[in-house]
Amino acid sequence: MDVAASDLGSASGGFGTLVFYAGNGDGTFANATLVTLSISSFPGSLASGDFNNDGKQDVLIGFPDAALISFGNGDGTFNLGQNSLEFVYSATSHTQTTNSVTVLATALTKDGKVDVVTSDFDTGTLQIALNSALGQFPPNPGIFSFAFAPGLADIAAGDLNGDGVLDVVVINNQTSEADIVLSK
Repeated sequence: MDVAASDLGSASGGFGTLVFYAGNGDGTFANATLVTLSISSFPGSLASGDFNNDGKQDVLIGFPDAALISFGNGDGTFNLGQNSLEFVYSATSHTQTTNSVTVLATALTKDGKVDVVTSDFDTGTLQIALNSALGQFPPNPGIFSFAFAPGLADIAAGDLNGDGVLDVVVINNQTSEADIVLSK
């Protein structure tokens, strides 16, 4: 197993950094690889998955007002150039904020492909983007958006109703509520 993390950057225009530690297979890690995220500051949420089905782990990064995928090269490095990033969520209203979009990578359908779930703290938008719709924007048949009160934070997936398909739970830090989206 490997470990990826990010730092926020700074309010004075410093961009965040993606930090990657490759696992050595014995419980220890190689020295960190650091890459400046030159596309935005305040990365606050990370998830990994093989989004393009090439056998290499990719990283999903949540920023304020956006979430994007950086495709992995299979050697612990990622394509972080502006033209190689896949946007999977973009807020409709862009506010000056440091509240990042929370991201989750999980297979929500029975096809086994990794899908994306995002929750936007500022807008209260929960979005599910199936793997077939990654890189597209709503309206799209594989993208589902749900409007909740602002304050959405942590998200999780699990089969809550026993139908064999994962459902989504989102926590709202401002209303102290948990909302559930059941899959069909």
